[in-house]
Amino acid sequence: MDGTEFKERLDAAHKWPCIFMFKFIMRPEQLADLKEIFPEEGWRSRPSSGGKYVAVTMERWVTSSEEVLAIYQKAALIEGVMLL
Repeated sequence: MDGTEFKERLDAAHKWPCIFMFKFIMRPEQLADLKEIFPEEGWRSRPSSGGKYVAVTMERWVTSSEEVLAIYQKAALIEGVMLL
């Protein structure tokens, strides 16, 4: 899905501004990289059953679909992170 289609889906599903839930999956050692980009405030993490990965849920007050896209683009800079 390209950014335009994703933005259109976001705009159809959300009324801005709102609290948006971001989800990421990464290796535990990548949490430090996430902390550098986003303050730990407003997010929680949960290790996978095998401990190989960690799921991170981040809730943020956002004003637009553009802001959501910008946050996902920042998170995508972390090598190996999976954006959900």
